[in-house]
Amino acid sequence: MGQKNIEDKLSDQTSKTSLTRRTVLSGAAAIGLSTVARAQAPAEVKVGLIVPLSGGQQQMLAIGRGLASSPKLLMLDEPSMGLAPTTADFIFERLIEIRRQSNLTILLVEQRVAEALESADHGYVLEAGRVALEGNNQTLRADDRIRKAYLGM
Repeated sequence: MGQKNIEDKLSDQTSKTSLTRRTVLSGAAAIGLSTVARAQAPAEVKVGLIVPLSGGQQQMLAIGRGLASSPKLLMLDEPSMGLAPTTADFIFERLIEIRRQSNLTILLVEQRVAEALESADHGYVLEAGRVALEGNNQTLRADDRIRKAYLGM
């Protein structure tokens, strides 16, 4: 079984339009998928419209698709759910980098509170569907309720 990256697989798909290919590659590059993550395709699977990707690669590609159109707002609902911790860490690192390099607003819903606070300028803590706390990341990190309930301190 050989390794193929996303760009190689898309090159194999002659039925895709060049615009679609550029959009997908642009989004994949933005999140770091085209150069870091590799997808493995079994030799017996003909590369066509379906490309086997891991859960982390699927999540990165979904984020990349959202970034490909250069939005002003990117809404993410638990981007780390179901992912290995190292993959989730990679996604958060890329989101922090993307946010720092652009004027992009990210609305993030996430249960990994430490990572969410690290990547946020401002946060809201919801309890039973209501805003229980709000503030900048430094204020929330310093709050004893947050430290005890969510950060294990």
